[in-house]
Amino acid sequence: MTTLTDFQFFAKIMPNYFVTSQDKDGKEIWRCRSNTGIEDEEEWRYLVKAFQQRWPGRYLEINHTTCTNHVDFDIYLKHT
Repeated sequence: MTTLTDFQFFAKIMPNYFVTSQDKDGKEIWRCRSNTGIEDEEEWRYLVKAFQQRWPGRYLEINHTTCTNHVDFDIYLKHT
């Protein structure tokens, strides 16, 4: 079985209209941005579960910088 890099993981799991990047300083923050966002709450719960399973023991929280449709959010991980 091939292990996906974090970038491959995001390419596979995130809707294609999202731009995902790691914090430029190498911090354990993944920034997810989109003009469209995610309106379907079931799809959002699926993604959150996938993030938690991807980084067990390291996943801390998701911080939204907007209030609607999950268009702009950061995923925080515990530094290893």
